[in-house]
Amino acid sequence: MRNGEADAVLADLDFLVPIVEASNGELMFVGEPVPLGGGIGMGLRQSDTELRDTFDAVIGEMKADGTLNTMLKKWFGDDTQTFE
Repeated sequence: MRNGEADAVLADLDFLVPIVEASNGELMFVGEPVPLGGGIGMGLRQSDTELRDTFDAVIGEMKADGTLNTMLKKWFGDDTQTFE
């Protein structure tokens, strides 16, 4: 956002609070907090089709070989939602 490549960001509130507080008013929260629910998303420019395709392929491979579930459990605990 600071370099002008994005107008807004949707991310974890706990991650953003210290960044916004350190911005000396340059950044601010708008609207109400949005619960993310049962998943995580990523925003990419529509023109970044090659990047999107690369992410899709790698995430698909990680799902298939179990790597993604291993990482999810490592970082979010054994009770986290995983992929079958």
